[in-house]
Amino acid sequence: MEQNTALDLLLALEQRGRRVARELPSSEEVRIPWNGVGVRIGADRAVVDMGEVREILVYPELTRVPGTLGWVRGVANVRGALVPVMDLRAYLGLPVRHNRDIRVLVLPYGGGLVGVVVDEVLGLRHFTEDERLPEPPVDAGPLSHFLHSAFRRGGETWPVLSLHALVSSPGFQQVSQQ
Repeated sequence: MEQNTALDLLLALEQRGRRVARELPSSEEVRIPWNGVGVRIGADRAVVDMGEVREILVYPELTRVPGTLGWVRGVANVRGALVPVMDLRAYLGLPVRHNRDIRVLVLPYGGGLVGVVVDEVLGLRHFTEDERLPEPPVDAGPLSHFLHSAFRRGGETWPVLSLHALVSSPGFQQVSQQ
């Protein structure tokens, strides 16, 4: 009677595994998704790169800052950090509406944080690079200066809104009423 050693059993297992194993997909087949946060501003939808968003807040209690333009809603205390909160609708000249769906996207900027109010957060959106369009939609309205590309899936176009481009723009930097 032949006695199998532990090594013989391991070798047999390895050979069997190689016979039934499937080949792993090549690196060309692996698609790394682009991740963003879907938002609504007025009637427009867009996605913001997840890398730009530090956190999403329910509309916080704010302290108004005298002498600032109307779209500067105030300053929020977020876990001890003072965060200026800006209303994107008001900045774009759209009528301001407050409801329970509005959220504040908090992003790092200039060594601190800034909050941007959006009408609604539509959840996470995941796209592949082959769904990316080279240009944002032509009819993007007041957001067009802050869009740098778009994704298309199932007949829907999702423009990519750059909050960094927004908060870096000269008009957004000018907050005093002078």
